[in-house]
Amino acid sequence: MSGTGTSDPEFRDPWLLGVMADLQAAADARGPEAWIAAFGRFVPGPHRTADEVGSEVVAHLDTLVRGALQRHVFPLMARGRLPVRATPIENVNERRADIAVPVLALTGGGDAEDNIRSTRELLDLLPRSREVVIPRAGHYPNLEDAESFNSALAEFLRTC
Repeated sequence: MSGTGTSDPEFRDPWLLGVMADLQAAADARGPEAWIAAFGRFVPGPHRTADEVGSEVVAHLDTLVRGALQRHVFPLMARGRLPVRATPIENVNERRADIAVPVLALTGGGDAEDNIRSTRELLDLLPRSREVVIPRAGHYPNLEDAESFNSALAEFLRTC
């Protein structure tokens, strides 16, 4: 399971709402640098600074975002099209009985409250689910603490 896009999220956290508003404003203005800067705020999250995360993680995410924009977004814009916004999977609550496989959520303890809350709300609906919190990570636990992330994933795969 990855991200709040796998549920019907309700965003209330002022920090997250601010980041989302800045992302939308940058997208509306077609300002890639402003969009990258806003997106980059997910790296430290609401409780840390980028310096506390580590320059290698910040640089890695910046490279990933710029590459995705270069490969996927800019070519669309050059043809006069805009990328389609990600949409959440709808009606998860109603369809939860159809989810028969084990579900693992790997969350960063320092992620935005809305992301953590929506993950836990979904997990509460799924009988074969579990969460592993990676305490020293934010929104990208796979990049910030790859060893803990990979260990938790391997354990889940061994036991499910």
